[in-house]
Amino acid sequence: MTSRRLDVSEETAERWAELHRQGWPFTRIARETGVDRRTIARIVRQWAANQVGDAVAHARGEVAARMLQGHLIDVETVATLLVRIVLPPSMRGSLYLEGDAVEAVLQEAVTQWWVLRRTVRAPGVAPDDLDWRRGRRQAEALVLALREHEPTAWPLVEEWERNAGKYRRLWLELEKKAEAAGFHEEAARSALEAMLRGPMGEGAPPQAGPAEGAAASPPEMEPVERWLRAGEEAKETIAELRRALEAMEQNFQALEEMLDHAPLQQALLRSRCRHCPA
Repeated sequence: MTSRRLDVSEETAERWAELHRQGWPFTRIARETGVDRRTIARIVRQWAANQVGDAVAHARGEVAARMLQGHLIDVETVATLLVRIVLPPSMRGSLYLEGDAVEAVLQEAVTQWWVLRRTVRAPGVAPDDLDWRRGRRQAEALVLALREHEPTAWPLVEEWERNAGKYRRLWLELEKKAEAAGFHEEAARSALEAMLRGPMGEGAPPQAGPAEGAAASPPEMEPVERWLRAGEEAKETIAELRRALEAMEQNFQALEEMLDHAPLQQALLRSRCRHCPA
């Protein structure tokens, strides 16, 4: 700083600047202090410029802090969406799994969230092509940000995809075989649900008990379920389905714990991504 180079303290420069602000001309300050007028003018102007620079830097720091906070909240939202996407079939309404492409579904979910919640539009105006284009770019950036902030989550996501892919493939194979045997798709799906939810190797889940005094009768099974239980190959496939389902449940539990609010916040604060504000 000029004042330090000329061996003038910060306090002296500030005092001269305050006198000048009060209306003292540089000539009067020079007469009172015995310092050259041009030197005083240069020091006061340099001090004022430094004050403006400090104020601008402080304001920028506050803006950057708010931007960082918003960015981390957005990344945490993406993590929440990811956990919902890898919910195992056993925690859904149906054991049938629609798909196993986690990142594609996540990108679409984040795009939807961004466009519907974050895009600025006039009241009553629906999103247009530009909104969706921007939403997709934001989704790509935020999914990448989550990858960079919490890279250890993605091997678990990939393992979940492998197990989900195996689960879906085995399920569809059994459905096709049941259809080839003359059973309807819905009946086959219902039977698979019952067999996966019930103990392996036993009959269908017990129905309501017989009336008092009536002879007990064995639980009835749908024809397609009897067909599935009759074949050793089908039994082994269902056992593999169970193993794949259990593996997905384990993957989900690990991801849910990793991306829970407290551990995720710690991971976000101790790391940076290319989209973090400086």
